Amino acid sequence: MFLNIKKRKDLIDQELALYRSQEMVKIANQVLEERTYVAEMKEKCAKQLGELEHDFHYAVEEKKVKIAKLEAKVEDLENTVELKEAYLIKLKVAFSKANGCREEHIGDLKKIINNLTDKIKPEVKVVLKEDNGS
Repeated sequence: MFLNIKKRKDLIDQELALYRSQEMVKIANQVLEERTYVAEMKEKCAKQLGELEHDFHYAVEEKKVKIAKLEAKVEDLENTVELKEAYLIKLKVAFSKANGCREEHIGDLKKIINNLTDKIKPEVKVVLKEDNGS
């Protein structure tokens, strides 16, 4: 009877050892799967990070170029405004001079007209052209 119990116990011990080794293999496989997944994710993330960093630096460089172009446009516009302001000042000065000359010229013409009208006889005939029905 003890022999029978001992065989049975040995059989149970063998089954238990087999079960334990199978479970250990399953756990080892799960650990390996998880480590593989983590390694793949790490590689994938590193690749994505590299792409994102590249895209980021590319975008930064593009923005720097655009900013430089816009700053150049601003500078160009400021120079254009300065040139136009200087031109307007010259025009104002020229207009003032021309207006002063015009006033002098008008005064001279008035004097000439007054002199001429003083010399003309008081009788001035105004002749109107006749309208021939046209």
